[in-house]
Amino acid sequence: MCVSHENSTITVISGSANPAIAMVCAAPKGTPPRRFNYPENSALASQEPVMNAIRTLQFFMVRVRTIHVHARFSRANILKMKKYSITNTFYTLRMIYRFLVKISIPILFLLLMVMPASAQTAGNSTTYSIVHLSDTQYLASRFPETYDYTFSYLDSIKEHYNISAIIITGDLVETWNNEKEWEAYSHAVQKTSIPVYAIAGNHDTNTGSDFQYFTHYTGNSKSSHVTSLENFDLVEINYAIKPEEFASLRKVLLNSPNNLAVIASHDYMDEIGTLSSLGNVISQQLVVKHTIVLSGHVKGAFVRDRASGHYVVIEGLTNYQGGIPGGSSSRNISAGTMYTVTTRDGLVEKISSKIIWISPRQSFDSDHVLYDILVPEPDAEPLLPEVTPDCSSIPGICGVPALPGPWDYWNSFIEFLKGLFRFS
Repeated sequence: MCVSHENSTITVISGSANPAIAMVCAAPKGTPPRRFNYPENSALASQEPVMNAIRTLQFFMVRVRTIHVHARFSRANILKMKKYSITNTFYTLRMIYRFLVKISIPILFLLLMVMPASAQTAGNSTTYSIVHLSDTQYLASRFPETYDYTFSYLDSIKEHYNISAIIITGDLVETWNNEKEWEAYSHAVQKTSIPVYAIAGNHDTNTGSDFQYFTHYTGNSKSSHVTSLENFDLVEINYAIKPEEFASLRKVLLNSPNNLAVIASHDYMDEIGTLSSLGNVISQQLVVKHTIVLSGHVKGAFVRDRASGHYVVIEGLTNYQGGIPGGSSSRNISAGTMYTVTTRDGLVEKISSKIIWISPRQSFDSDHVLYDILVPEPDAEPLLPEVTPDCSSIPGICGVPALPGPWDYWNSFIEFLKGLFRFS
């Protein structure tokens, strides 16, 4: 384009196909330069950031193609044009910044939704151990030195294994009213600072008829009860428990925030794992969360796990009063089972067990993982029989395409974000 006026001449680069062509035009003196309407209302810019950004982009596109006609290319006009350009750039950057601030919170929220759990906060993890002993009556009646060494040895390794409790499932002595044997027990447990929890067996209470000596030397009452320990509930069931006590024990377990219960009972199952009458009541009434059941009474030693509804039940029998099962028959034996529990934010993640040999040798057998939240149980979900679908007009059946719903679009958007930010 070329505009002809009198008395004034300027050279303008046109927006033609060849920008090198110069045109000579004239403009009368005193004609004010044509001005572009630059955005000067900052309040409007803040109210309409997106529209102002579009207008600014259009302005820069126009300036690339055409230089506006002025009466005179003075130094002042050139500086003014630079000023407008700098101001406009500042407005653009400010609008982009405000726009990014507004969308940052929703983007962060979406990223947290699609972020894998392993990339999020790990939480507080705690690992502790529980030692299970039972039927130590021969140590009290014949080998009090081994009784002492049992607890002094456990005390020496408590820091390394973070032993939080020693649980003895009954028969602390051979004869319920023999004070010498009770003194041997009392002297032995003083060799450790680890809390010792002992329940009554038939040898300790004259088959459940007299708790006088048991209460005097252990400080425990005749009634069974629940004690809340470090991330688990300890249920202490004494020999000859009354049936009406189960209702109160169950109520306490249901109201407890802990998701692991450790039940200590002298009589629970036999050497091949068949539950006793008391064991059946315990299994039916007290398994209301993940549970470890510790028992003795019969000679043998093993640990097994099974499922009970939605919960894992670990059942352990420990009794070395007749010697090593399948080995030495010496009664001067001290051994038990150590359970290691790992929790995260109070929830159980992993449980393992191993035999701990205390006397005459000190060693551990191999560790057996009984429960691991990261490893799914085999065949946890029942296999459903295959059903031949009814070929009808139902969307998604027999080749009939299903209609996309709102959630389909949402899932597609989530998958897009995963690919964009490379989250696996």
